[in-house]
Amino acid sequence: MVPQTRSDTVAPGWQNRVAPVRDDTLAVSGGRWRRVPLVQWRPRYQVAWLRRDLVAGAVVAALAIPQALGYASIAGAPVEVGRYAGTAALVA
Repeated sequence: MVPQTRSDTVAPGWQNRVAPVRDDTLAVSGGRWRRVPLVQWRPRYQVAWLRRDLVAGAVVAALAIPQALGYASIAGAPVEVGRYAGTAALVA
């Protein structure tokens, strides 16, 4: 088996913006854990990105939840159905 390198999995322009990764993540990313995205991106995640990610999540929620409420009312369903559908879509 040929060992993988991280340079072939990242676009060339982004190499300087990715945090260093421990070597054991290559072994974990295969097998049954390959379908769990958290296993692959968590070792590279930087705490400095957290604030921007939270702001982006709040903006998406502020736009998606009213949209789901509107679609539920257009469909003739109770507005609560849209609320739960919008929240479930944001989590998924």
